[in-house]
Amino acid sequence: MRLALVPTTALLLLLSPLPAAALDDLLGWQSTRWGMTDTQVKAAVHGDGFQTFPPPPRSYIKTNGTFVAGMNIGRSRCEVFFTYGAGRLNHVTVSCPATPDPYARLRDRLTQRYGSPSRQDTRRQEWKFPTTAVVLDGRSTHRTVTIDYSPAASHGGGKRRP
Repeated sequence: MRLALVPTTALLLLLSPLPAAALDDLLGWQSTRWGMTDTQVKAAVHGDGFQTFPPPPRSYIKTNGTFVAGMNIGRSRCEVFFTYGAGRLNHVTVSCPATPDPYARLRDRLTQRYGSPSRQDTRRQEWKFPTTAVVLDGRSTHRTVTIDYSPAASHGGGKRRP
């Protein structure tokens, strides 16, 4: 399998310690936007410096789209999956192996970037923005930690936490 180099700027965008007040809305994942076609997503992802590959054969990750290799978070190598509804981007999943467990690091970085979660349970946090909902989930039985990005409307509305 070919490996992509991690573009420093793209990784910094995901994990940068910007104050939460600096982020009023989140329009998608990286340079992608909800409703883009596969061609537009690929162009945006390539513009961010990632290389695209077919998805690996894994039955527990339902994917209809593009696999992006080369995202390292700490010592964890993560994969990014794009899902389309009616030919338009409607979900992004960043999947990281749970060995070593990146959950605490991801939770802390996402909290630095997005502020306090609007909902949290044991090993699950959720942030809502007017356009996008973000869910960090470390409860998988498949030894993975995921960050799901989806349109806020698909999560019961796009209201930001008070």
